[in-house]
Amino acid sequence: MLIRALVIAMIVSVAADDLPQSGHASVEALYEQVERLLSEEKLTDADAVASRIVRSNPRSAITHRKLADMFELHHQSASAIKHLRMALTFDPTPDDHFRIGRLLVSKGRHAMALEHLEQADDLGLSDPQLNAELGLAYARIGRDFGRVRTIDLPTGEPGQLTEEWYLIKRSGVVIGTFDAAPKRSAVYQLEMARAKGVKRLDVITELAQVWMRHGDFNRAQTICLQFKNLLEDDEVTPQVRADAYIVYSEAAFGLDDMERFIALVKQAAKLDSIRANTWLAPAYRQAANRFKQRGDLTNYTFYLKYFLAERPDSAEGHYDLGIAYLEAGKLDLAAQHLQASLDAPGGHTRRNKILELLNSIHSR
Repeated sequence: MLIRALVIAMIVSVAADDLPQSGHASVEALYEQVERLLSEEKLTDADAVASRIVRSNPRSAITHRKLADMFELHHQSASAIKHLRMALTFDPTPDDHFRIGRLLVSKGRHAMALEHLEQADDLGLSDPQLNAELGLAYARIGRDFGRVRTIDLPTGEPGQLTEEWYLIKRSGVVIGTFDAAPKRSAVYQLEMARAKGVKRLDVITELAQVWMRHGDFNRAQTICLQFKNLLEDDEVTPQVRADAYIVYSEAAFGLDDMERFIALVKQAAKLDSIRANTWLAPAYRQAANRFKQRGDLTNYTFYLKYFLAERPDSAEGHYDLGIAYLEAGKLDLAAQHLQASLDAPGGHTRRNKILELLNSIHSR
């Protein structure tokens, strides 16, 4: 009797484990289990339980959307996309296309994202965030302005958006004729997002970069100035704000404003100490080279010294500063940096020339 009782208890226990496969309360328990497993970062187990939920109602788009919500909340984009694709199979909606596109943009899969984002647009989704994601995707596949056309309009101004065109500039001297970018271009969608009130740093900085790639640094700087308040918003992550400062600095560099360029790079470095080393030294070097092009030896040496403070083992940096001091007649400093270029790890490729220069300096 005891053995029979134990067997019955085991059967009841197994049946209880299988209960979540049917019944509203049981399915809800499975959803809770998925949430717990995701919180514990047990993705494989969470996927397995999600599959049990799907088997209970295999053709339910609502089920797949709910699971997609849970996986997306825990930054599991691949699983979220999988369930959204299944939802589309049973109930195609522009919202699901948009969500898949947005997730693919965040993963850097821009061409694939556009397949879904354009579908959402064609199906009539009017969310300004769709314009934002379309703009980001177009920009990142190199479609900044698309196939620019010359169009005739009875009224209009550069910078204006129509239903199908962004008016870039007047074309020639004919009144009412414009060079225009089509709807399926980064500039159209990003400008439309901005016009609809989207205030995302990634969107605004991408628009500034579009204009910089077009050679319009004044326009880019104007856009940067318009998001200046967001650069101090603590609700935006420091990394995103740092990236925005770098974009702003590129606009300043393009306008030949070296002081602002360096100041903005420093702001980025303060916000992101991990990447600071990859920004500061190249920025000092860029500024130095720009002053060298101007023939400004004082500022050239000034920024080279800052560059060497970040890269003290740079043989090329020491050599360049040594030559600059030599041209300025500061022989002791010239000898010091020329020698440092030889002593740097790996030395310098112009060893013989440097030795000749040092002999010349010491013989004076």
